[in-house]
Amino acid sequence: MEYLLGFDFGQGAESYRKSVLPEVQHKRFSILQDGEQIHWVLENREWKWKVFGRGALYDHLLLKMTLNIHSTLLMGLLGRFESNFMTYVMPTNGKLVDRAARYVKWLLTNRGQSLPSDEELVFELFQQLDRLGNGESVVLKTAQVFSR
Repeated sequence: MEYLLGFDFGQGAESYRKSVLPEVQHKRFSILQDGEQIHWVLENREWKWKVFGRGALYDHLLLKMTLNIHSTLLMGLLGRFESNFMTYVMPTNGKLVDRAARYVKWLLTNRGQSLPSDEELVFELFQQLDRLGNGESVVLKTAQVFSR
């Protein structure tokens, strides 16, 4: 419970983001359900999608897909892709540790480098995670260590 309560989704989240990523422009947005529409507002722009009253599951899936597309486009604009992989993975759970390790392996293979053992790779991943600066990719830093 202490771990779960450690996440701030309230008013403090915005100031935390600004302290961690001061160089990034932070824009405010809102997403609301407006009758049979999803209403998205980002600064002085707004979009509305008619969801045709198909139910909460449909509305949530449409919103999730829209947010995923938006996130993917932003990551592309920030150059956080290499080929079809988003290299800015924060390995905060087992699934994401596995994903980060697989991405490092893919980068090394693509660069013609030899692969370390899984144990060496994950150990180095956590070593680099401890040394990570703001805005740096643990996947790219770990791949760089094994590219020497």
